[in-house]
Amino acid sequence: NSFCTLLVPPMLRAKNLHETLKMGLSGGVESIVLVTSAGGVLASAHVDPAFVRTKEHSLFVAVVANVWRNYSVNDLTGPPGAAPSERKSENLEFVVVDASNRRLCLVGVVGGAAVLCLAASPSVEAGMLRLRATSIH
Repeated sequence: NSFCTLLVPPMLRAKNLHETLKMGLSGGVESIVLVTSAGGVLASAHVDPAFVRTKEHSLFVAVVANVWRNYSVNDLTGPPGAAPSERKSENLEFVVVDASNRRLCLVGVVGGAAVLCLAASPSVEAGMLRLRATSIH
């Protein structure tokens, strides 16, 4: 099943989303979250299931939503000198963020309405993380 077939308007098959995200937890990937552009969590998976009830998980979701929103509303999503009407979140393909203890890869899905984020150890190469994210998406 591809990710896009799991989104069936107007309902979401949450169990299928969670199971699909869990399949991506390997090779250094510790956490995967699917967040709406407004910051709502659609589904998530972590190597430690208790992680989703921690403050760190809430901060992780907030970082994902804010990074994606900030990139999508600035000049970073359209051609140089693009008019504001040409800057749309669906134009943004991916963002890689290196932090001291994690590497994040954010990928737009569902026409920019949501973002899929993989969090991995810094030892995971950015290109491999992007490949994993796009294969889940």
